[in-house]
Parts: sequence; structure tokens; C-alpha cells
Amino acid sequence: MKTIHHSKLIIQNNIESLPEAEACVNSIAELIGFNSHDNKQIQLALEEVLTNIIKHSFAPGQLEDINIDFQQVSLGMKISIRVRGIPFNPALFPVYSRKELKERYNDRGLGTFLIREIMDECSYINHGHEGMEVILSKHLPFKSIEDLIIAGGAEKLPEFPETHPKLQYSIGPMQAEEAVDISRLAYYAYGYTYPYENIYYPDRVARLNEDGTLCSYLARMEDGSIIGHSALIRNSLSGNNLEIGIAFSNPEFRGMGIMNRLWEALIIKAKADKVCGIYAMTVTTHPYSQKAAHHFGMKDCALLVSKVPILKFNNIEEKEHARESIMIAYRILNTPKQLRIYPPERHRHIISRIYEKLGFLPKIMTPELNKDKLKGMQTKLALKPDTAFITAEIQLIQYGEHTVKNVNENLKQFCIERYETIYLSLILEDPYTALFTPEFEDLGFFFAGVHPGDEGNNHLVLQYLNNQTVDYSLLELDDEFGKELADYVKKCDPK
Repeated sequence: MKTIHHSKLIIQNNIESLPEAEACVNSIAELIGFNSHDNKQIQLALEEVLTNIIKHSFAPGQLEDINIDFQQVSLGMKISIRVRGIPFNPALFPVYSRKELKERYNDRGLGTFLIREIMDECSYINHGHEGMEVILSKHLPFKSIEDLIIAGGAEKLPEFPETHPKLQYSIGPMQAEEAVDISRLAYYAYGYTYPYENIYYPDRVARLNEDGTLCSYLARMEDGSIIGHSALIRNSLSGNNLEIGIAFSNPEFRGMGIMNRLWEALIIKAKADKVCGIYAMTVTTHPYSQKAAHHFGMKDCALLVSKVPILKFNNIEEKEHARESIMIAYRILNTPKQLRIYPPERHRHIISRIYEKLGFLPKIMTPELNKDKLKGMQTKLALKPDTAFITAEIQLIQYGEHTVKNVNENLKQFCIERYETIYLSLILEDPYTALFTPEFEDLGFFFAGVHPGDEGNNHLVLQYLNNQTVDYSLLELDDEFGKELADYVKKCDPK
């Protein structure tokens, strides 16, 4: 990206201000490079969000400002809308029903439905006394690797001899012009089943590496052919941790140590960047990705059941699953200073076991407070629906007087919208986590594990299955502690 477009707009909280906002986003979307069709969709989504805010966040006759931030990002446009008005709960918005529309001409909830269909991200963050924030993101219409192959803009993978007695290749960071080779390799390794959708779009791969969201390393043959890829992934919600993953290789070269060399180089890079730790999201339909993580010192710490649609691996036989469960494996690279955590009494032992396996044990604390201190306090939540994985995450940022009610309202909304699994992330350094976890479990959430990190970034993860069951006997687990953790999760599963 050569030019970064960033604009701010302040409008009044009335319907008459909407054309001003639509004109502004129209101009910025054109500058960024959106076509007329996507531009109109962005305007429609913004109009629907602002209409909801104006209707639900202010008393009659109340005049307030709505702050809108338009920002060009690597993949397209991000719109942040901040408002300080009456707290509104998006879970209480009407739910769209095709049946109601067809039989009774009732289009209630259609606007919210359209927003999620049009935009690549729509999330809500309750900042308590600082107000509400709505975040919308839209990706530019980059061409996928399949489009390029059909159009003749990308060649198929080169053919190699069946035997490779002296395989010569080098490991190093991606160059911008190699992005199309990465997307092509992903396509031939996984078809279109790999869950990290951006990897199929060469322009996205290049931009994400440019801005530091990804750090891709490649295995290159002497002739420049790409035979393997893996990356470090930076997630703003993971603190000073990096995910290591997006790993795939040419099927003809599997089992020849390519991933080992790629991960060795990436771990050296992560250590040089002084991150707290790295983690891998390993699949459980087969044990190979788990074995790789364990080989590099990562330890199992959480089992996210029914996390993603089933993956198809070329040349790897698997059992039949409905959805893929993910085992998170974590390795500490720079030990944080002494941590104090407040695990719920029921899970104190298994949480201690997880940290013990990781090689550092925080000080286990017992909360010396009660919920009376939360009277008048507002709950702060971040809602992260993921339409690609058909899952949603509720991140509890701050406990308040009506925390359980707020969580339950959003849980019900996600269930109505048919998200398969809903995850609840709780800060372990917060004493209220120990007090509230049993109440969340009464709602149907159950233990998944721990996502470790540096100070303030250790999370207890709970999960909720929306009208589905998991056959734990189908999980292929590599490590004895992983099996112990999976058995514990199974016992906690109310279904």
C-alpha cells in the first residue's frame, strides 16, 4: 500500500445526518479502490448500523455526537463508530426470519442480517462509561488463486520426480512477488478447505506480510520453486504472543522435514522479537500437527471443540467428523514475571496442571471480595462472530452488575443466528473470574482450557455447543496430557 487513507467524521444523532455519512464513506471507498457494487454495500451497512444506534442509544430529543473513523487497512477498509449514549445490547435487536418475511411480510431484523452478510467483520465492544463501539470491516475484492488459475494468471505446481535422494532447498522470509506461489501451494495442498481464507488471495498475503500481521517463511528449491510455507500470525487479542501455523507443503514432499526447518526458523524469529510465547492451533482429525507442535516444545493447554468446518488433507486418511476440534499447544519463550491468577475452585487442579506442563506456575489466588462491589458497574464485552468458522467469541473485558445477564443475552442471540460453538474468554488475573465461572457454567458453558500469556493476557476459555454433540472418541490425540485434558473437557461437557 502506497497511500493510507484515514478520515474522521462527527455527525449528530439524527436520521437527517445519514446522507453525510454515506457521502463520506462513498468517497473514501472509491479512494481505497472498492468497485461501485461493494461501495453501495458498504454504504448500506453503515446506514443500517447508524440507524440502529440512533434508535436504540438515545432518549427522545437527546442531542449527541456520533464519531465515525474511516481507515484504510491492509485488506480494505475498517470503520469504527463510537457513541456515548444509553447502553444498547445488540443481542436484543430483532432477529430476521425468512419465514416471517415470506408469510407475514415482517422484515424485522433484516438490517442486522444484511450487515453481517455484507461486511467481513461486524463486532460490538461495550466500553462501559466510555460508550459503545461498533467495528465494521470490508475486504477489497482481490482475486483468489482459483480465479488466477482459471484466467491463466498462475501456473499449476511444477512436477517433480517421485524420489528425492538429495533434496536441496533453503529457508527464508517471503518476498512480495512470491505471494501468488504461496496461494497456489495452499490450493493444491488443501483444495479450498483451509480455514485461513486470506491465504487463497495473493494480494492479501502480500499486504498482511507488509503490515506485520503475517511473517511468512518459505522453503525454496534451487530453481526458486516453493515447496513449503508457514508463518507467524499476530493477533491483537493475544497480547505478546504469536501463533505459528498456516503450515502446508507440496504433497510430494511431505515427511521430508520441511516443516521442521520452517518452524525452527520461525521460532528463532519469534525469540528475536522478544515475544512472550508461541502457540499452534493443531487439528485433532489426525495427530501430525500435534506431533509437530510437541516436537518444538509446545504443550497442550486447551481443547476447542467443534471449532472449524472439517478440513480435507490431500494424501492423509482421516475418520469422518462433523466438525474439526482444535487443540491449542503453547510454548513459553520469555518467562513472564510472577503472575497471580484466580481460577475457579472447580478447575483449580487442571489449570495448575496446565501451567505446570508449560514450565511456569503462577501464584494461585483466592478472591477476597464479593459481587456487591459491582453494583452500578457496567459490563464491558467484545463480541467476535466468525462467519467463516460459524463460531462466535464473547470476550469479557470488565465485570459489572449484570454480567451474567449480558453474557446470556448475547449467547442466546448467537444461538438464534445458528453459530455452532460460542466461546467465552475470561481474564484469569481478574478475581471475579473465580466467582462468576460457576454461573456461566449454569448457562451451559463448559471448560475448554487456558490460553496463557504475559501479565493481563492469561485467559480461561469456556465453550458452549449450540444444539450439537461431540464424539470425543473420534479425537486423534498425540500426547498423554492432551488425552488427560480431553477427558477432563468431556467430563465437563453437560451434553
